[in-house]
Amino acid sequence: MKKKISLCLYSGVVNGTFIGLVMSIAFSYVSASGRYSPAPTIFMNHFEHSATAMLVSILLWTCIGLVFSFSSLIFEATDWSILKMTITHFLIAYIGFLPLAILAGWFPLKFNNIFIFTVIYIVIYIIMWLVFMNIARKEITSINKKIQRRNKK
Repeated sequence: MKKKISLCLYSGVVNGTFIGLVMSIAFSYVSASGRYSPAPTIFMNHFEHSATAMLVSILLWTCIGLVFSFSSLIFEATDWSILKMTITHFLIAYIGFLPLAILAGWFPLKFNNIFIFTVIYIVIYIIMWLVFMNIARKEITSINKKIQRRNKK
C-alpha cells in the first residue's frame, strides 16, 4: 500500500502539473491577448507578480492531480461493484476538484457557473469512463484468450 501511495503522490504531482501547463498554454493561444497566462485574468489580478501567479497555479494543478490520483485508489477496492466504485470516485473527485477549479479562477462562485461546470464535468467523466471501460474490456478479453490457449495445451 505504501508503494501505491508513493506512486499516486508522484503521478498526481507530475500529471497534474503537466496537464495544467499544457492546458494553460492552449488557453493562452485561444485567448484574444495572445500572451501566455497561467490562469484567467481574474486570477492573475490577485497577484502583484506573474511569477507568483504561476507558482500558485502550479500548486493548484498539483493539487488537482493529487485529487484524481488518490481518488483512483478507490478502484483498488476489488470487493466493491464497478457501480459503487464509479459513483464513489465520481463524488470524491468532484468534491475535491470543484473548490480547486474555483480557486484557480476558472469560473466565479455562482450557481449558474457551478451548474455549467458540473454538466461539463459529468460529460467528460462519462466519456473517460467509457474509454477506460472499453480498454479494460479489451484487456479482459485478451487475458481470457490467453487462458483458453493455455488450457488447450
